[in-house]
Amino acid sequence: MTEHKEAHPPLEEIKNQMETAQLPEDKLKVLMEFMESKISTSSTPQFKPFWDAREKCIELFKLVENPMVRTQLWTKYSELSKEARRLKEILDEESAFNVEQIELAINALENEIADLPEALNHTEPFYLPFVHALKKNNNYYEDLQKELNYLNAYASRIHALRKELIKTEMRIKIKNKFFERLSKLGDILFPRRKELIDEVSSLFEEDVKIFIDRYFMQSTQESPFFLKDEIKNLQGIAKLLTLSTHAFKDTRLKLSESWDKLKEIEKEHKKERAEQKEIFKQNCDVLIEDLKAIQTKFESKEAHIHVIETDIDSFIQKMRDTDLGRDEVKFLKEELRKIRGLIDEEANKEAIERAKQEELKEQERKEKILNFKNRIFALEAESSSIDSTELKAKYDSVKSDMPHSLTRTEKQEIEKELKRLKEILAEKEEAKLLDLPADAREALSSLNEVYSQRKARRQEIKDKIDDLRKKAGTSNLDFGKAMALNQEIAEEKERLDKLNEGIKEIEAKLKALKT
Repeated sequence: MTEHKEAHPPLEEIKNQMETAQLPEDKLKVLMEFMESKISTSSTPQFKPFWDAREKCIELFKLVENPMVRTQLWTKYSELSKEARRLKEILDEESAFNVEQIELAINALENEIADLPEALNHTEPFYLPFVHALKKNNNYYEDLQKELNYLNAYASRIHALRKELIKTEMRIKIKNKFFERLSKLGDILFPRRKELIDEVSSLFEEDVKIFIDRYFMQSTQESPFFLKDEIKNLQGIAKLLTLSTHAFKDTRLKLSESWDKLKEIEKEHKKERAEQKEIFKQNCDVLIEDLKAIQTKFESKEAHIHVIETDIDSFIQKMRDTDLGRDEVKFLKEELRKIRGLIDEEANKEAIERAKQEELKEQERKEKILNFKNRIFALEAESSSIDSTELKAKYDSVKSDMPHSLTRTEKQEIEKELKRLKEILAEKEEAKLLDLPADAREALSSLNEVYSQRKARRQEIKDKIDDLRKKAGTSNLDFGKAMALNQEIAEEKERLDKLNEGIKEIEAKLKALKT
């Protein structure tokens, strides 16, 4: 039970009532009301004044003369004494339980602090939010604060146990032993904790000073928004770190002063921006007139679209070379986009018209080629009913009218048809020679001429076949072209075989004439 020294004697508060009461029994009633009040409180019973008043009652009972009154008062006195003893037993039990719990808590704390270095190695790492001003020492802060957080947790537990001891009722001797054990634990933790607090406080104060000297002791080009964020972040970090009271107050004061300076800088910037905005507006007005001139030139069709596009490129370059704000650039780009939209629309119309014209030209060209082919087919069909002279004249006329704008494939097809027509013409001319009168000398001359012609034609066909084979032997031909070349080679071979048979026929006639 803890006994607290009081400024006044325990019975001082009922001194006047005791002096007013004349009879011993009246004094006893005052004392027993006082005793009842001291053990009937909602808080902890006050046993010291209770026992003092009880002792005073024993002296007064000897002076009470009326036995009945004395008996009544004694009964009341006994009940109060029993109640006081009962309450004291309860409090003693509570005190013993509290002592046991505090003993367990201190034992656990002592065991944990004994393994402090090892436990610190397994502690979760501590991470600080990134702040530019602290990035140089960021890892060092995290290491220091990690250990501080660990020590702070034990320091809080020691403080909590101290408070619990102060308000817990127990014997002074036991309480003092607990205080002594807690003090020894504090001697282990608090010097190291203070050392770490001084170190992190000194480092933080230095980093804040560097930050302020860099950005607020001389002119800076940094954005006020960046500096505002840095100040807020530093103030937030000050709450996360375990700083000394002086370091916390000093850095917070300096950062607040920097914040006020920043407001003044912002005012100056706003003034400069207002002046700059007026310049931007004037420059934008000039560029708007240039845009209007380009649009007018386009709408009046004074120049071709390519000229207008050149003017737009020059306008864009002028925009880049002119001081403009974000809003002005956005506005001008939007206006320029509208003009480009009109130009693109006009260019699309022109492209569609050009495509139509090209389509008509292509259609005319194909019709011309088709008509030319039809002339060849018609002459080929007519060749059986006309002589070689007329056929030759018509063949030369058709060939001279051959179209010039031909694709490679179209040219090959037409040359193929003309070649077939030329073969028909050659056969007619040869037949004409063979049908001459049977004069031996003239017949021989005619046969020799036909023979020479056929040999010349055979050499041409052989050369053609060799050339086609060389083309077919290249590796860069696609499947379609390769098939076409093979077909043409087969046709030329067929012509060669037919011509060889004709040559053999003439050789036989020449041999017969010579014999």
